[in-house]
Amino acid sequence: MLAVFDKFRRAGREPARPEYPPARRKAVTCGLLLLLSIPAAADYQAGLDAYTAGNYNTAMEQWQAVAAGSPLAENPAIYAETHYAIAMLYWEGLGAPQNYQQAYDWLLKAAGMNHAGAQAKLGYLYTAGSVVPRDYNKAFDYYGKAARQGDIDGQYNLGIFYLFGWGTERDTTMARQYLAAASAQGDEAAEEALQRLLAAETEPAETEPAETRDSTILDESWILAQNPNHYTLQVIALSSREKLEALVQGYDQLAPLAIYTTPGNSRTLYILLQGNYAQLDAARSARDAFPPAIQKADELWIRQFGKVQEQVKE
Repeated sequence: MLAVFDKFRRAGREPARPEYPPARRKAVTCGLLLLLSIPAAADYQAGLDAYTAGNYNTAMEQWQAVAAGSPLAENPAIYAETHYAIAMLYWEGLGAPQNYQQAYDWLLKAAGMNHAGAQAKLGYLYTAGSVVPRDYNKAFDYYGKAARQGDIDGQYNLGIFYLFGWGTERDTTMARQYLAAASAQGDEAAEEALQRLLAAETEPAETEPAETRDSTILDESWILAQNPNHYTLQVIALSSREKLEALVQGYDQLAPLAIYTTPGNSRTLYILLQGNYAQLDAARSARDAFPPAIQKADELWIRQFGKVQEQVKE
């Protein structure tokens, strides 16, 4: 969404740890350039040089030229990386007007060539329901493909999916495995999620039956993993987490949902967030369509994740 999303980021976090989302944004550089001697490499390098210099129009032109060539005549790694690079230019609106549908189309091509970064990014999109309908099964599949290639965002988000049982059966053993793999690569969010999981497994069982708790509601680690420039809906604050969970019981279509705490005047407040939206217009549309039985649209607060993250850290 998770901690996923454009990490979703983690379900984000772009994504994103998805950014899962994720799945975080990836750099468009390629570490294989020194190994290449074919003509396509020169065009890719020219595009990379232009991108580094901030000449995004030139970068787009050079990479489009590589992508237009025959895949049989060019280095497979560069060919796939070029498609991914073009996708990210469209995603960021660099060298072309921002166009998420175009970004998705190019990511799909790169993922079909087994590009791990593109696979992780598609996992984020299907987690967040951005450009495409939300589909946790497809997200799980893409994260798995990326993770098996050692992609850090794929590993992180796959661990989160196993942790919450999204697109698969809940499996804390597999969650530990993939979170540990991402943590070993230096992912701080993965390490935090892993430590939370290990601590939860060693704590005494709660007196409250486990089935009465909503395991699909994410915690502060997911919030911290999201792209700070994305938007979320702050729904309501209550002094009882149980009442907050009961309020959204049966509204599975609202996932991802997350809760963070903040000190009130006399007691801790539990604050409910809904969604991860890359664009303000998408957040406004979600606000207008929000179930009034939970909260009226004019009482919802559209916030950037960065502002919420500051509160969480404090």
